[in-house]
Amino acid sequence: MIVTIIGSRQTPLHILAIMQVLSKYFYKSGWILRSGGADGADTAGATHYPVNDPLREIYVPWKNFNNVEDGIHDGDVDDAEVIASCVHPAWHRCKIGAKKLHSRNVFQILGKHPVSAMVLSDLVVCWTPHGADVGGTATAVELAHRHNVPTFNFGQLNTPESIEDGLKCLDMFLDWLKETLNITLDM
Repeated sequence: MIVTIIGSRQTPLHILAIMQVLSKYFYKSGWILRSGGADGADTAGATHYPVNDPLREIYVPWKNFNNVEDGIHDGDVDDAEVIASCVHPAWHRCKIGAKKLHSRNVFQILGKHPVSAMVLSDLVVCWTPHGADVGGTATAVELAHRHNVPTFNFGQLNTPESIEDGLKCLDMFLDWLKETLNITLDM
């Protein structure tokens, strides 16, 4: 199974803590992780996946992005850029760096070869402000929706930051995971 854990660099601390807990249990369960190496949700999701582990797929827009040692930056970049341009609502206004960032988001959902050998993620876990499809995460979330990949956005829960609320969020996610994919994580 493949899980994509992504989101805003401004993901609240209690959600980052949940993503770190989930990282541990997805790793222990043998799930492949896909993420993008950015600060915030991406980094939290990769917490328990050791560098260079075969279960770790961190797609980066360029070599040494955010000091990610094992970042994958050599996928079918041209194909990813075409796909990203079809998803992003204002592609023509993006500068080259932004285009590379959005293109790497394609890999997070469709894999390293998004056209010739697409391998979809089985699940997307993310956080965006108010659960909206905004920022770079929007490209990945929109692709997940287009390919019917189940997506859980903690931002839709709109909870205050506290440990108790974090535990409630985690329980809601685990219930959703059981109902949507019939998967139980041993917590």
